Amino acid sequence: MHQTRLWVALIFLPAFFLIVKYLPTFFFLLLIMVVVVLGQYEFFRLFYAEELPPVAYFGLFLGPLSTIGFYFNHFILGLFSLVGILGLLLIFQVFFFKDIKKVFAETGVVFLGVVYIGWLLGHLVLLRGFQNGEWVVFYLFLVTWAGDSGAYYTGKIWGKRKLYEAVSPGKTIAGSVGGLVSSVGVSFVGKFLFLPSLSYVDCLGLGLLLGALGQLGDLTESLFKRSSGKKDSGQLIPGHGGVLDKVDSLLFTGPAFYYFLLFIKGLGKGSMVL
Repeated sequence: MHQTRLWVALIFLPAFFLIVKYLPTFFFLLLIMVVVVLGQYEFFRLFYAEELPPVAYFGLFLGPLSTIGFYFNHFILGLFSLVGILGLLLIFQVFFFKDIKKVFAETGVVFLGVVYIGWLLGHLVLLRGFQNGEWVVFYLFLVTWAGDSGAYYTGKIWGKRKLYEAVSPGKTIAGSVGGLVSSVGVSFVGKFLFLPSLSYVDCLGLGLLLGALGQLGDLTESLFKRSSGKKDSGQLIPGHGGVLDKVDSLLFTGPAFYYFLLFIKGLGKGSMVL
C-alpha cells in the first residue's frame, strides 16, 4: 500500500508542478474543472449507489461551471454564479424530473455537491490568479498535505484515544495534534521556499488555521462517507482512494487561505505576493 502511494505521488507531483508553475492559469482552471467533475461524481455516488438521477448529471455540468467565475479573479463573480446555478437546477427539475416526490431531496443533494466541491475548490483558481500565484498554490498544498500526512503517521504510531469515533473511527487525538504540528512546521518551511513576505506570526497563524480546517474538511467528508456506509469515496487513485479523498482538506483550506490574503494581507487582483 505504501509503495503504491509513493509511486502515485512520484508520478502526480512532477506533473502538478509543471502545470502550476509553467502553464497559464487557464490550464490550472481546466485541471480544477476535471477534479470537480470527478469529485462530484464520487459525491453523488455516495447518495445514489445504483443510478444517478438526471439532475445529478446536470450537476456534473454545473459544478465546473461554478469555477469559471473564479477565473476572472474575483470571488463576487463566483458568489453570483451560485445564484444562477440554483436557478438552473430548479428550472431543470421543473421540466425533467422523474419522480416528483424526490425532487426536493435530489435538488438539495446536487446543489450541495456543486457548492461543496465546485464552488469551494474553485477558490484554488483565485489563488493561482495572484501574481506569482503558483507559489501561493504550492504553499497551500504543502501545508495542507503536511497536515494530512502528519495526522496519518502520528496516529498510526501513537494514536490511542479516538478523536471522533462516530464520524471517523480511525482518527485519534494524537493524530490530530501531530497534524497541527506538521502544518505549523511546514508553514515556516513554506515561507522560506515560496512566500518570504509572510511574517513569522502569519506562518504560525496560517499553520494552525489551515491545519485545523484541513482536519475539519477531512471529518466532513468522513461524515458523508460514514452516513452512506462507504470507506472511500472511490478507487480512482491507487493506494489513495478517490479524488474526493485527496482534496477534502483543500475544500476548506483553499477558501480560508484566499480570504486571509484578500482581507488580512490586503492583496487583490494582480497583487504581488512575493
